[in-house]
Parts: sequence; structure tokens; C-alpha cells
Amino acid sequence: SYDFANLAAESVSGVEIYKTGRANQTTGGIGSLINIKTTRPLDAPGLNASVGVKGVADRTNRNGSDLTPEVSGIFSGTFADDTFGVALSGSYQERDSGLNSA
Repeated sequence: SYDFANLAAESVSGVEIYKTGRANQTTGGIGSLINIKTTRPLDAPGLNASVGVKGVADRTNRNGSDLTPEVSGIFSGTFADDTFGVALSGSYQERDSGLNSA
């Protein structure tokens, strides 16, 4: 399994979900195959940037602040008459949480 919370929303341009087997796709087991399409700078030529900032209130927290910050962003640009592109994305989260179970 994969934790999709590790991906910044700005860096995802689309999601493809295959529920049936296809000869040109790697098998995904009994469930399905999920293909996450990341941002490609040549799909949107020019300079593009986006930044997201939010705070999550987590009242189940025992240590630290109940307000946890999240910052994410993406920058993409194309050069040489839109024949070369670069995309950079990043994400920062701070969590003070835990789980007790028996």
C-alpha cells in the first residue's frame, strides 16, 4: 500500500484507475491499478507556480501544538522555445500525534 498523503496536491495532474486487466499494463493484483500522473512542464508551456499553506487543527494531540502547519508548492518552466522544461515540487508537514491501542 502507498500513503497518498506524501504527495503534494499541486504535483498531481491526473489519476488513471484501471479495474480490468490490460495486456499493456503491469498487473495490480486483485484490486486495481492506479497510475498517478505528475505535472509535466511541456503540457503547460511558460512559467507556472502555485503555493498552498494551511493549518490543521488536531485536538487528539497530546504533545505540542494542536495546530499543525502544512506548506506545499510547485514551480515549472519551459525554455528553448518550449522544447525543454523543468518542474520542481515540495511539501512540508509537521505532525505531533500518536496512537495508543490494546
